[in-house]
Amino acid sequence: LTRADLRAQRAALAVLRDRFPCLAVVAEEDEAEVAREADETGLGRPEPAADCLEADIAHLARDPRQLPVELDAVRLEDLCAFVDPVDGTREFVQGRLEACQTLVGIAWRGCPLIGTVCLPFHDQHAGKFGPGHDASGVVFQGIVSAGVRGLPGPAAALHASFLRPHVAAGAGPVVIRSKSVPEPLLQGVLEVLGGRQIVAGGCGNKILRLLLGQGDVTVFNLGTSLWDTCATGAVLAAAGGAMTDLVGDPIVHLPSRPVTNVRGVIATSPAYLLRAGRDHAALCTAVVQNCRRELVSHYYASGIPQPSRL
Repeated sequence: LTRADLRAQRAALAVLRDRFPCLAVVAEEDEAEVAREADETGLGRPEPAADCLEADIAHLARDPRQLPVELDAVRLEDLCAFVDPVDGTREFVQGRLEACQTLVGIAWRGCPLIGTVCLPFHDQHAGKFGPGHDASGVVFQGIVSAGVRGLPGPAAALHASFLRPHVAAGAGPVVIRSKSVPEPLLQGVLEVLGGRQIVAGGCGNKILRLLLGQGDVTVFNLGTSLWDTCATGAVLAAAGGAMTDLVGDPIVHLPSRPVTNVRGVIATSPAYLLRAGRDHAALCTAVVQNCRRELVSHYYASGIPQPSRL
């Protein structure tokens, strides 16, 4: 936990609760600690971060054409916001600033619907960055069934780490993974995925790399939470990708359920079918078939019911 986590959360929640006071919100950091940090530092309303988020919300309100018509009937009580103030705290502390994001997701009846992703250390557009203190910051947003806005086009200049590695024809998809994967279950899943593997920290950073075409599929560590998957799941779905648990079931985002994604997370890019020759559902079926013993052991150790397909 860093002071940046607390201040970023305060900035996001200040705007959400000012504009939508009845909206349910689930955020990563303890709100009492956030308030205590604000009192100790004597900081008032967080500027300019709050103004940036408020302007983004106002932009949507002014241009309803960006929202699917079916959202006209959505009720506020059916929505819940999930906020991760600093996704990739370890990367932030260790200086890998390009991997850090702020994630604000809105779920409707448990299903990720809108994702807003802030890249504070990227400059001009996602995938281009320089010294953190000079970066302009980038925000992009996805709305399921309405697409993604704010991502660069294919001709944009990307940092070298965001360029797709050369993979020989027929070599399989590119897998985005964490540096350390000690769990036998995830090791088995990585074997099923095949292809070339490259390392990237941070949940949002992994999904960004799928969106920018650097990778085709990723698996999150087993300790992620709903605030890691709401915004990222919505943006990925808006772009034509998919995110589920390891057996292919939806990840339910409700304020009443435990926040940990104990069933695991697997996500595929919009181009996964083309790259791998199978779709997301077929991939999850292969995971079940090849990792059944590890899945059963994980469910038993975690004290959660097994899905019917096991």
